[in-house]
Amino acid sequence: MATAAALAWLTVAFGQDDREKRLGAIDFFGHKGLNTEAIRAGLPVREGELFPGNRSPEDWVALITADVRKVIGQRLTDVQAVCCDDRGNYILYLGMPGASFARVEYLAAPRGKGALPSEIIKLHDRVGEATVAAIMKGHSQEDRSKGYSLFVDADVRALQLAFRERVLHQEEAVFRVLRSSSDDNQRAIAADAMGYARWSSRQVAALVQASFDPNSEVRNNSIRALGVLVEAFPELAKQVPAPRYVALLSSGNWEDRNKASYLMALLTRTRQRPLLDTLRKSPTVDSLIEMARWRNAGHRYFAATILGRMAGMEEGAEQIEAIISKVQAIGTGVRVSK
Repeated sequence: MATAAALAWLTVAFGQDDREKRLGAIDFFGHKGLNTEAIRAGLPVREGELFPGNRSPEDWVALITADVRKVIGQRLTDVQAVCCDDRGNYILYLGMPGASFARVEYLAAPRGKGALPSEIIKLHDRVGEATVAAIMKGHSQEDRSKGYSLFVDADVRALQLAFRERVLHQEEAVFRVLRSSSDDNQRAIAADAMGYARWSSRQVAALVQASFDPNSEVRNNSIRALGVLVEAFPELAKQVPAPRYVALLSSGNWEDRNKASYLMALLTRTRQRPLLDTLRKSPTVDSLIEMARWRNAGHRYFAATILGRMAGMEEGAEQIEAIISKVQAIGTGVRVSK
């Protein structure tokens, strides 16, 4: 069964659920070298206010982007309002083009015309709707022990099982669409579906490839599905090229960072020194530190866990400032003991 901390990646992004809530927190990433207090003061929205109110997600993105540009003279890399904190409020994450941001080279977009069977698309939509409803009620617990997500919520679980059954009968279409369709939405659904396919090395390879898709939703779904597989079956970690995912930790996209930190926390469970040494290099270590200081406990959990391993200390976020101090003291390129 998933732990409370591990549920951090199961979120509802801005625009998927725009019912009015309070804005619980505003946090930043990619902000090293920038004055976040000046940026915060210049924002058109404040913590504690009702959000999104009578403005559309597109209006908020435009307003926030314009106001931040007035302060720093550069564009934001991302604006994500994520649902929800433990009080049911939104958390606003703003991506900055500071020294802890690095551009990621994604793959070229496919140009094929393949499409998924309508039954898979319809079931996927129903799973999504039921999942959002369950999360909004606070029912986000899930079982990932089988290598794919099964919610404890009975309605979601039944639909997920039906979705898996359909995917098992249409696996070749799922592989084909994820690999070659030019339609972003089709590939995003296929990435979700790939997580429910029969386990195989081919499945893992397809998810690794799609982890660097040019579309952020495809990447998000692929890395999440890959993480669930590795969490359930640790022996699969050796099939995942961990160094390729390091760049995503400094991405300007919140979903990249969120899912890459989840996956990297799984890949560093054995505390192998070469991977920890790679992570210790800037801007990756700076990115992990700023994520570990996010105020939402679930969202900072994985970065804090990785940093604890880099420092050779106990894992977790309870002593995060001590962990950060140890990582910074060790310095770039110095190995930590197991």
